[in-house]
Amino acid sequence: MILLKSSGPVVSSRLLPQTSGPKLSLLSLPTQIMRSSMEQQSPSAHMKALIAQARLFTLPNSLSLSNEHVQYLLEADQAKRLLHGEELQALCSESQADQEDILNFQRLMPSLVEHAKSTLHGQFPQLFTIGGSLHTPDRSKACWRDLWHFLRIASYGAAIGEAGFCDQQGYAATMELYRLLDVPVDAMASALLDMASTYRAQLQPSAISATQQLLLLGLAGIHSALEESHHLSWSTTG
Repeated sequence: MILLKSSGPVVSSRLLPQTSGPKLSLLSLPTQIMRSSMEQQSPSAHMKALIAQARLFTLPNSLSLSNEHVQYLLEADQAKRLLHGEELQALCSESQADQEDILNFQRLMPSLVEHAKSTLHGQFPQLFTIGGSLHTPDRSKACWRDLWHFLRIASYGAAIGEAGFCDQQGYAATMELYRLLDVPVDAMASALLDMASTYRAQLQPSAISATQQLLLLGLAGIHSALEESHHLSWSTTG
């Protein structure tokens, strides 16, 4: 499947450093759109195996974090929430990330999703008509929630000063689940680019900070992982 490109400015996904090797910690949860679809059908053994490996965020083995800070990320990811103030402050103190930049990004997240929502309605009107993948309210709301989760994990990456948080095999499993559940991956990839472009437009081009650049690279890396996962074979051995 070809992922659509946006016309706005965005950091190239090719700039994201790819990581390999063993992982320090895996943070795994099925996304909202998967949950919405699975509530309407009994998951098969194949689907359950995919869910077990569908990872959106992982800590690279090269990253050194205290057990306490790893626990902050585990708890936030398991609850599918943003980092609390004290958690964010502690992580930023260790990584030297700019806490205020991340807080500003968090405040923008709802408007970034809304802009992407409007863009997708214009680019992919067929998805919202009868028979389209996002026609029903539960499906479309789940899609918008998934976009919010992509922004959420980008904020995690910035907090630890790391853009290479995508586990490629985990994204391959996620894309297989999306395929089985008829999730419009091309539209979601386009939405990722739109959110990155919209966020970048809020920044001063001549004064983008290191933390803001990490947020942009994090979103670009998620897009790259979605794109590259189409060329990988998913397996239960991961």
